[in-house]
Parts: sequence; C-alpha cells; structure tokens
Amino acid sequence: MTAVDEARAHLARTKKSDNHAEAVAELKGAGSAGRDSSATLSRLSRRKSKSQYQAGSVSAADAAKSIDWATRLFETAKSVVST
Repeated sequence: MTAVDEARAHLARTKKSDNHAEAVAELKGAGSAGRDSSATLSRLSRRKSKSQYQAGSVSAADAAKSIDWATRLFETAKSVVST
C-alpha cells in the first residue's frame, strides 16, 4: 500500500470536527503523508488565534512561514486526492 493509499483509506473513516487538535491526531494516523502533515498543521494551529484576532501582532516573517506551511499542506492534500 502506498503512502497515498494509506492516507486515503484512513481519512475516509475520519469524523468531521472543528477541533484542530483532533485534526492533528487524525493526520498522525493517516500514513506517512499524514504524519508529515500533522506537524505542519500543529504549527499552523498554534498560530491561528493570534493571526485571526491579533493580526497586527504577527510579524511578516511569521506570516510568510505560515503561508509556506499552508502551501505545503495544500500540496500534500492535492497529491493525495489526485493520485
């Protein structure tokens, strides 16, 4: 089973939730693609509230890192669903 197949199989069984910690845990169990992405999602989740409610306090460098992380997550997700 490829990493993509493993991630798809796991994610097809997940529940839907707004809890970001649960999403990170779900990804950890979704094969190698999920494990790699879970750390990235965790980093983004820790910055979410500050970015959302105190955007002026987020540095340009931190914003750029967050964009890079989000892009990485998007590209991984795109490869999982398109393969």
